[in-house]
Amino acid sequence: MTLHQAIDYALMHNPQLQIDYNSRKLQRYTLLIAQDAFHPKFSINASSSYNRMETSGTGQEPGALTTKEASIGPGVTWTLPLGTVLSASTGYSPSWQSGSGSQSVDGGLSRGGVWTVGIEQPLLNGFGVAINEASLYSAQDQQAIDSYQLEDDISHLILQVTQDYYAVVQASQSLRINQAMLNQDQKQLNNRQKLFQAGRIPQESVTQSEIDIGTQQLALSQASQALSLARQKLSADLGLPNQTRFDVDSHLSIQEIHPKFSQALSLALHNDRDLKADKLSYQESLRAIGVSENSRLWNLDLDVTRSRSLENTSNPISIPNFPTSENTISDNTMVSLTLSIPLDQLSMDQKSLSSAIAAQNAQLSLQNTERTLRSTVQSQVQNLESAWQQLTLSKRQWVLTQQSVRSAAVQFQYGKMDAFTFSEQQASLVNAKLAVISAEINYMTQVMNYQAMTGTLLPLWGVHLERN
Repeated sequence: MTLHQAIDYALMHNPQLQIDYNSRKLQRYTLLIAQDAFHPKFSINASSSYNRMETSGTGQEPGALTTKEASIGPGVTWTLPLGTVLSASTGYSPSWQSGSGSQSVDGGLSRGGVWTVGIEQPLLNGFGVAINEASLYSAQDQQAIDSYQLEDDISHLILQVTQDYYAVVQASQSLRINQAMLNQDQKQLNNRQKLFQAGRIPQESVTQSEIDIGTQQLALSQASQALSLARQKLSADLGLPNQTRFDVDSHLSIQEIHPKFSQALSLALHNDRDLKADKLSYQESLRAIGVSENSRLWNLDLDVTRSRSLENTSNPISIPNFPTSENTISDNTMVSLTLSIPLDQLSMDQKSLSSAIAAQNAQLSLQNTERTLRSTVQSQVQNLESAWQQLTLSKRQWVLTQQSVRSAAVQFQYGKMDAFTFSEQQASLVNAKLAVISAEINYMTQVMNYQAMTGTLLPLWGVHLERN
């Protein structure tokens, strides 16, 4: 399994990232609801009722009146960005009455139809596109912030998988190196035992070789345990069971980069998601100030309504064998202007002050984020340079240690170096090799940290997030 395959698998199966994906599905509805506020809202209203009223008393003939009513009809409202609310509705309302006594009615049927259109327009408080679309703009900004947060989570996951993948690589190579050293120590023990039996080396050389084998066995056991733990951690990143077996690509490909501070800073200022989120939060706080100032205005609302109704009433007993039917048509036009003056100035002052302080805090947070980013860029560029120097020195040390061990082997062969000193030389060879591996992994990790800081990590790994 290559590193790229591990990252691809983690992006699809990491449990925490799956939770983030599900949360984003819900977050998207906040924007959809805000957009839907300026779309027509259709509805169908229906009702029915049954009422029976009984009367009795002095001077009244006992009786009962039964009324059955129903109504049904569609309606629509449409809010426009200026704050205008358009409404229209129509309906059909039949009713039937029957009774006896003083409430004598026999099968009275009434059928009515009505349509109504209206316009409501705030003229002061609540007027204007900027005020009425403030919630929509805030929802759009919040959607962008949520996307930035998800991108951050994905970026952190890639870095975590990379770190844990390299930990497996390092543990695997450490195990391989220690196994090779143990095999070499066992061969040396066999050779020294033969040389001791031939009287060519002292007993302490054999004893030292046995000590080296014990030390190397302990190192091998520790390396095996470290590899097991590293595999478990990587499996958790990938969403795999702990017992899953897999191999990693132990070949490390180093690509040297030497970014300039100005170039890195320009990329970071353009791509940093925290900085973008703070800018959006600052814009939202400025809109909140405008909404708060608008709420201090008087309420002056214009309401225009036009309606027309038709009612048909039939009475089957008005004249025997000649039922009657009456139609009533009503037209109604209403224009009203309503003024409301708020007197709770203290509460409005509190809201205005709260909005102003929130905007100031958002601005300070934005400035602080930019300062921190500049410092982080400078540190990361220095870390890259330092990591490359450390890698160069560790490789040089590895070469020198190899030369030193070859020289020590010759000296030990001719009796010019004791067994203990020669064992120390061999141990330094192992440490030098492990140092090279550690330096290589550290440099590649610093490269990915630099890519994450400048916002180029996700595109380089082929990750693109839909913002719609």
